[in-house]
Amino acid sequence: MSVNLEFVTWAEVKDLKSARELLAAVKRENALILLDTLHFYRSRVTPAELIDTPKELFKTIHICDAGGEIPTDKESLVHTGRAERLYVGEGAIDIAGIVKNLNDDVVLCVEMPHVKRVSRIGAVEHARRTLETAKEYFKAHGIE
Repeated sequence: MSVNLEFVTWAEVKDLKSARELLAAVKRENALILLDTLHFYRSRVTPAELIDTPKELFKTIHICDAGGEIPTDKESLVHTGRAERLYVGEGAIDIAGIVKNLNDDVVLCVEMPHVKRVSRIGAVEHARRTLETAKEYFKAHGIE
């Protein structure tokens, strides 16, 4: 059993640095970091920070996309995270660059809440589009 700590831009553990500091403090072999591309991007994690982080700390990644603008208020950060994530490849996040810097066995999970889309096209169609756009994106970036 493992515990996956997800850093979230509107919480106390808000970036990769603070997540690593917390794991160093607890000193548990089963403590890992769940990387979410939205929070990764919005907390301005650098490629160097990701490369410097031991890859064995990542077993799961939540993937989604978002616009390039990074909100500064908590309400907007929470809103996007819970209700308006974009399909993979639809926004500004370099998801391929993130994934290519992780181990090949990392589990990719699509996290795609989008209230307006679901109300317009339905949950099943939204799920289908979520999966298809992710597959197309990864194929186009040589990740299979």
